[in-house]
Amino acid sequence: MSITPTPPPSSPTTTRTPRTATASSRAFELIAIAALVVSLGSLARLWLSTWGVLLVLGVVLLGILLPLVLYRRPQAVGGLASTAAPVLVLLGGFLLRVVIIFSSEAV
Repeated sequence: MSITPTPPPSSPTTTRTPRTATASSRAFELIAIAALVVSLGSLARLWLSTWGVLLVLGVVLLGILLPLVLYRRPQAVGGLASTAAPVLVLLGGFLLRVVIIFSSEAV
């Protein structure tokens, strides 16, 4: 006799919901970054330097778009997709903070 409950069987909707939520949050983050750049107005020219490259390559490509691709096509990198995607999201979030903090020193 076991006192631990058995987990309910997973259904397609329970495994699809986190993926949909992740894709939605990534899309929202892209919109938020675009709104941030637009709201800066003339100060956005500060990001036409190394910080802009880091924002586009590090945050948008590595932190948002590549994890989306890994969630959509996990077989592309084998078993690493389930660990690589969250790590890339965290790296992108860290780089976003680095870009915002250190590019403000140039103002």
